[in-house]
Amino acid sequence: MTSIKELVSRYRRVVVFGLIGVMNTAVDFAVYSLLIAFSPLGLALSQAAGYSAGLINSFIMNRCFTFRNGATTSLKAQVPRFLIVNGITLAISILCLSFLVNRLGMNQYLAKVPVTVLVMIVNYLGYKLFVFGIREGGEHHDG
Repeated sequence: MTSIKELVSRYRRVVVFGLIGVMNTAVDFAVYSLLIAFSPLGLALSQAAGYSAGLINSFIMNRCFTFRNGATTSLKAQVPRFLIVNGITLAISILCLSFLVNRLGMNQYLAKVPVTVLVMIVNYLGYKLFVFGIREGGEHHDG
């Protein structure tokens, strides 16, 4: 039977990404919620502001911790690639959030949950393959 320690070690990159994602999500949700509650910005701009609030933290933390080993791209290449991936996922999040809230009538706070899960999956794959160009060396597995 596989222990939790062995699973964490084997899937270290995914675990670290998830933990950083939780931090980023907390910042995103806090900014989004404050703007929805106290500003006239509306759904799309509140989403964009919340998403943007976690962006800088996400890049620094993922570069320093999640993808520090195995990156094949330079910092100069990583920054624009990171912005491209996040621009795509921001658009996906706004479209999905608008669909869930405006078309399906979902609560605007609860709608963030499935949208965030989708965005995390797309971001992980985009960061790993495109931003940081991770090529596995056989030592670390990440699912």
